[in-house]
Amino acid sequence: MRRLAVCLLFGLLAVTPALAQRQVEVEILNAHEMRPRRMGSTTVFRLLGDVRLRHGEAVMVCDSAHVDQAANTFDAFGHVRIRSKDLRISGDTLYYDGQSGNGRMLGRQVELHDTVEKAYLWANLLFFNTRDNTAHYMTGGRIRRERTNLESKHGYYDSNQKLATVSRAVVYRSDSAEAYGDSIQYFQELDLVKCWGKTRVYDREGMAYGLKVAIDQTNRTLEVEGEAAVDNGANRVYADWLFSNRRQGHTQAKGHVVLVDSLGYQRLYTQHLQYWRSPQLAVADDDPLLFSVDTSARPATDTLFLRMDTLRAWSELAERKVKAAQPTPRFAITGGGVGEKASHRDSIGSGAISKVDDSVVNQGGASVVDTVRYARAVGGVRAFRRDLQLVADTLYLNGLDSTVTLLRTPFPFVWSDSTQGVAERIVGYFGRKTLDSIRFVGKAIAAIQDDSVSFNQAGGALLVGLLEHNELRRVRVEGDAQLIFFMRDKGDLVGINRVECPSFTAHVAQNKPTDIYFYEGPKSDMIPPKNATQEDRKLFGFEWHDDIRPHSKGDIIPGWLTDFNFYQARQQQMEDYRQKDSPAIQAKRKEKSRSNEPVQPATAQ
Repeated sequence: MRRLAVCLLFGLLAVTPALAQRQVEVEILNAHEMRPRRMGSTTVFRLLGDVRLRHGEAVMVCDSAHVDQAANTFDAFGHVRIRSKDLRISGDTLYYDGQSGNGRMLGRQVELHDTVEKAYLWANLLFFNTRDNTAHYMTGGRIRRERTNLESKHGYYDSNQKLATVSRAVVYRSDSAEAYGDSIQYFQELDLVKCWGKTRVYDREGMAYGLKVAIDQTNRTLEVEGEAAVDNGANRVYADWLFSNRRQGHTQAKGHVVLVDSLGYQRLYTQHLQYWRSPQLAVADDDPLLFSVDTSARPATDTLFLRMDTLRAWSELAERKVKAAQPTPRFAITGGGVGEKASHRDSIGSGAISKVDDSVVNQGGASVVDTVRYARAVGGVRAFRRDLQLVADTLYLNGLDSTVTLLRTPFPFVWSDSTQGVAERIVGYFGRKTLDSIRFVGKAIAAIQDDSVSFNQAGGALLVGLLEHNELRRVRVEGDAQLIFFMRDKGDLVGINRVECPSFTAHVAQNKPTDIYFYEGPKSDMIPPKNATQEDRKLFGFEWHDDIRPHSKGDIIPGWLTDFNFYQARQQQMEDYRQKDSPAIQAKRKEKSRSNEPVQPATAQ
């Protein structure tokens, strides 16, 4: 009995697939005329006039058809229309296999309409299946759903999965963007577009490029992976991964990231970058490096390498004073001081400067509201340029007054050639292109190396250096000013001159003082070298810190950054694609512009 039960079970399992695979026959619903035709052992019916056929849930309408009921196939001709539960398909000629549910529709414009998803598909040759509600084309076609348009050589549409997949010469268009690439998947329910291959996305904000791109039209986000790049005209971002939320105005980039200006002179390298559009804020917080080319440097261009732990840069609207400028001559420096008679002149110089350039004194005027840029570098701030090096904890750039401020515990340091400057706070003032002056505030000491163990030093509460073409030209020291100068005769040290006074001014050429002016009763002490102690040779608190000074760009560049030009091949590729895609983009925009033109009413006669 048990053996019989097992046999019956296997018998039912064997019969079940046969029942499931029972074919649904093509049913003739209507025709004005039906003519049977014998073809071998098979009878084929030729149907003419208002032909209607049914296969399962699908109903076909055409002008004429050939039906082979034995093979469960038919061919339809003239004004062919198919209506199933969700799909509507129309064309000129149809070849249909009822056993598999596969059909092939031809025509000048075959159209598929998904009534549920409100999607349309157009092609001149369309393959479809009525059982699983799928369709595909191999010779070019278009898919449209609401604001999404897809064009390609190959395309696949799955109504049940709410998915469209297109490949080869792909073009994606929506109200806000266009994309060109190798293949695209469109998830209708999510209104999500995923692109593979070398994909280019164009919108009002610029161009995006990558090997894998996801466009979420509902949430207005853009995700780019693999050779990612975004170009908004003013700046370009290159990264391994990039995500942009247009609704929130937030962009994030990871991996090998570089932010480049339009000329390529300013670059920010980092492994993590974030940007907010409003308020305008950029944050680089993973091993950032600022690369800045100074084209005004003489005799040749120079590059600044600036390293920090975190860099924040932002823009604000601020009121600027715009005043009418009137030239007013400055007090000349002759045998005395600046604006007053000097009480003492040191004998180390060859002569005083008798003429200086005019300055500008602004009087009257108005104010305007302008966009002002700010930046703050925090943690391990170090910089190297051929003629400038610095170390600080914090660097603050203020675009309103064109200053850069350095802070550090205990002190920030600045070096230039054989010169070192240190103070509690260091502030640089920029002109139109270069640094004009630098102020050392609080326990300021500036030193120029005389030999390997001797340093000419100037110190005070405030030390101001004036520069021309990034070279020091004049130094002003105020507040308990002190000076140590090593006097030499034909290279031999003959004395150490220590001077104390309320303030003094020194003129510098080729990093050496030429003329020095002291004010308000200086006290001078000439110490013979053999009698000089270590305290006589340096100001209180002075140390030459060559140990923390960056000596080359290699001391600044982070280990992860091995190639400064890793983005340039991608940059050139983007430019090539931009030129390639431009004709199609312009043509589409002209077409859209013409379609939006208002219709002019006819003139009444």
